[in-house]
Amino acid sequence: TLTENKIVKNLTLNGGTLNLGDKVLTVLGDVKIGQNSTTYLNVNKGYLTCKNLTVYDWGIITMQDVNGLICVENNFVMSNNYGNSTLTAGTMEVGGDFTINPRYDSCFAASGSHKVILNGDSKQTVSFNAKCSYFNILELDNKSEEDVTIYMELEIDSIDQELLKYNHSNLNNSYLC
Repeated sequence: TLTENKIVKNLTLNGGTLNLGDKVLTVLGDVKIGQNSTTYLNVNKGYLTCKNLTVYDWGIITMQDVNGLICVENNFVMSNNYGNSTLTAGTMEVGGDFTINPRYDSCFAASGSHKVILNGDSKQTVSFNAKCSYFNILELDNKSEEDVTIYMELEIDSIDQELLKYNHSNLNNSYLC
């Protein structure tokens, strides 16, 4: 558990649990979670900021507090295969591509009040390669004229239509529920 705000260059988590509590963890580079053993990132009321966030086979993210925040400047990639993350509250902001690519049936299955905001300054691509994955709330706040493109079949429980209208986003092969 973090006991104070921290700034680190890069962060690789392999095994165990990192609880952010209510602290700020600033990673100036990339975060990699769960490459070789079961690893939990519990965001709680904390704030994680990084360049890229990759969740490997054994990585699991838990966001269950409305105040929890993950800000990824560039790309978010989740390829976990051995456990589903718990995403029931909090916010993820992603400025680059958002990719879910498990080899099995593990999912990015957000619910409750969990929200993902795509807020890049250039074209962003969303790829869900798992039919069991879905956003709960997706906010498109891309500031470029290149759009947000969503590939693969996915389920969205809520989408902000005003932001969608202003950003000319492209929802290819997607189903809005």
